[in-house]
Amino acid sequence: MLKLLKRSIKFTINPNDVIEKICSGSGPGGQKVNKSENCVNLLHVPTRVKVKVHDSRDLIINRHIAWKRLTEKVEFQINGDDSKIARRIEKKRKNKERKRRKYAERDNIVTKGDEKKEENKPEISSDDSDDSDDNGVENVKTT
Repeated sequence: MLKLLKRSIKFTINPNDVIEKICSGSGPGGQKVNKSENCVNLLHVPTRVKVKVHDSRDLIINRHIAWKRLTEKVEFQINGDDSKIARRIEKKRKNKERKRRKYAERDNIVTKGDEKKEENKPEISSDDSDDSDDNGVENVKTT
């Protein structure tokens, strides 16, 4: 019950603990990006977590994205496995494992220490070859 309660509480950061710097960005966007300051750098002083966001040409959107990412990163550093990022990573890992098992079963492959299932394939021995009449002599072409 305590774990569920702990997960339901929204994680917040004190704005007084964060240093926010705004600088001009670079990359695609033309004059709007080159002449205006629209890149946001955030530093959470107690944990030394840094975030730099320049996803959009708009400063307000970049600031919103930066605060959201900073909150997730600090929560991950403080809470570890109980954080939102850790749950997202675990969900992706489980989906990947499920898909891997699904395709392994489809291809008749059993993994993790078990032997590979083989279908009824005819065995080929070294004695059953088409060139049994040559007795080890190579055919030399003369003209």
